[in-house]
Amino acid sequence: MRLSKYLFVLTLFLYSCSGSESSYCITAFDCAEGEICRQGECVPGTAGDTGNSGNSGNSGDSGNSGNSGDSGNTGNTGNTGDPVSDEVVNDFDYSDPDNEINDDLSDEVLTESEVTDTESENPELELNDEISDEIIIDDDPPTCIPGTFTFEYTGAEQTWTVPSGTGTYTAEVWGAQGGQGSADGIAQGALGGYAKGTLSVTSGQILYVYVGQGNVYSTTTLVSAFNGGGAGRGNSDTNTRGAGGGASDIRIDGNALANRVIVAGGGGGSSGTSYIGGAGGGVSGSDGTGGLPGTGGTQTAGGISAFEAEMTHGSLGQGGGLTEGSTFTLAGGGGGYYGGGGGLGAGGGSGYIGGVTEGTMQNGVNSGNGKVVITRTCP
Repeated sequence: MRLSKYLFVLTLFLYSCSGSESSYCITAFDCAEGEICRQGECVPGTAGDTGNSGNSGNSGDSGNSGNSGDSGNTGNTGNTGDPVSDEVVNDFDYSDPDNEINDDLSDEVLTESEVTDTESENPELELNDEISDEIIIDDDPPTCIPGTFTFEYTGAEQTWTVPSGTGTYTAEVWGAQGGQGSADGIAQGALGGYAKGTLSVTSGQILYVYVGQGNVYSTTTLVSAFNGGGAGRGNSDTNTRGAGGGASDIRIDGNALANRVIVAGGGGGSSGTSYIGGAGGGVSGSDGTGGLPGTGGTQTAGGISAFEAEMTHGSLGQGGGLTEGSTFTLAGGGGGYYGGGGGLGAGGGSGYIGGVTEGTMQNGVNSGNGKVVITRTCP
């Protein structure tokens, strides 16, 4: 039996060496060049089969058993290439069987795509954002806002804080009118003065504003006017006497009389048509008219009152007037830088522009209560 096997193998070998076109074989090495061994017989190889011979060398006998199907093996030609090609074709990552990495990458791509689409739909989005930022910056207050700040009579001190930023501040002040008298017919009190000038101030500085009271008169009791109007007294409803008009002024670095930088004098009070008060100033207040007048205040002294025994003279910031307990019926002098003297026709108070620049003054221009206006102008 064993001898028969050897003879069979020898016969096959000799037959393969005979050069016959249909030789028997065990492996492809027993066949001529360009032939393959198929089922023990050498046959011409094909393009797909050539690839299969490579597979048999790669994995051994277990790999060859899979090559029995010709049509399926034709597709295996691609297996001879780089394994990376298989990953691309199959699109499957054995290290990530759930494909989580691809999902994450997909999410990132979609997010970028959405952003890109948004920008393409609104190409001005980025520009609008920049403009919006600029608008926010422009919303900051400018360094100077022009404006006018008006102060009317209140009967009390008023304060004002200089705004931030640059600017030029012009002050205008009007003194109050003196009170009326009716000894021989009704006569209005004298008009108040006017002053204007440029303030020297800084941001955050506090200004103290005083606005004079006007048209104050008496029938029987002693009366005076706010901010320096001298006291007067009448003796009946038909025989009135006027108090002096109050001055109007602005004070800086304190609220004392010494801190005034600009003043408009108040007009003198009247006692009747024959005894009319003097106008407020101005450099100097005007003297009263008629008998027993008071004189106007000046830049250095108050006006003189007609009855020294019963009245005070004008002084710094105060008009002359009747004292408590006096039985006389007389009019009061106007308030001012220096107040006017009292009398039947009282003197007006003086104005002042020593604390401002480019200052100007006028006598007798304002009726009623006083007023203060501060105007801010920008470069």
